[in-house]
Amino acid sequence: QALDLPPTISAKQVDSEDMRAQDLPMAPPLTSSAWSYTQQRDPVASVRSMAGWAVALAGVVLGAWALLVRRRQGGPQPLMQAVPVKERSSSDGDQSLGASRRQLVYEFNSEVPKSKSVLEATALKYPATLKTMGMRQKQPTDFVAETLLPTTSGDYRVRSYKHSLDGLTYTDPIAIICGNPEGVECVPVRVHDACWTSEVIGSLKCDCAQQLAQAMDYIRDEGCGIVIYLHQEGRGIGLANKIAAYAVQETGADTVEANRLLGLPDDSREYTAVRDILMDLGVKSVGLMTNNPRKVRELQSLGIEVDKRIACIVDDPGAIAAAYVQAKREQMGHFASDEEDVDVISENAP
Repeated sequence: QALDLPPTISAKQVDSEDMRAQDLPMAPPLTSSAWSYTQQRDPVASVRSMAGWAVALAGVVLGAWALLVRRRQGGPQPLMQAVPVKERSSSDGDQSLGASRRQLVYEFNSEVPKSKSVLEATALKYPATLKTMGMRQKQPTDFVAETLLPTTSGDYRVRSYKHSLDGLTYTDPIAIICGNPEGVECVPVRVHDACWTSEVIGSLKCDCAQQLAQAMDYIRDEGCGIVIYLHQEGRGIGLANKIAAYAVQETGADTVEANRLLGLPDDSREYTAVRDILMDLGVKSVGLMTNNPRKVRELQSLGIEVDKRIACIVDDPGAIAAAYVQAKREQMGHFASDEEDVDVISENAP
């Protein structure tokens, strides 16, 4: 049996003040003087930060200015490097459009590696591809590239260009080519202006998409010809204004009256890109596929030799588009004949 041992400490001793921890001094209360202990913003660092932002902003502004100056002076650059080979004039016998102009002939060296056989085959098939692609100085239209494009209508050569009148804004004219019209006379040419409403979403208000398909089929069947596709929506007023004109037409106005009610021109299209593309290809003269007498006059005024007019009339434009076609005949003098016309060329000569 364990012996009864005395407790090591008594309850009285535990509760005694001698056994308690000594009271620690309390921290001083937080007062306004504590603000001096917080971190203050360094004025020198602020100045340095503002200077850095100013330098960065100045760099952006100078870079944008330099880019603008370069674009105004040089215009768009071709995808292939061009090295001038010789200067060609009308005495060479392969330039009739604007024969008085002198032209630099460039030899293009693509950065994409190709074998010699591929280059020779390309040169034989498309004579303008390697050496006869003209890059005229001080001209508003510059060649970019060419490809062979399979379509539902057949295979076509497609040549892209950059076109500008002010050196700031650019459009992308396209030449859709069948065969080799280089150096040929009376080449069938359709100058077609973009119609987003009919060609993309299938609008029934006009016959533009049908005319485009008809022109592509025509040059395919002929074995030689060009469709020049220009981005001049709504006879030059643009897509947004064209939709506004459509809204006015809902009140009973026709296509010409709607433009006039909005203060817009009947037709503001310009065709300097057509002249430059035909010169680039060395086309001597054209058979113009159009029903529009103004287009005949405008192209002739640019020095393009128009041998004849080839009608571009759609047999069945549809009930809705028929009113549009009739309005152009009555208001703008469009031709209704579906036969090739030679006499009208002299009648509309400037």
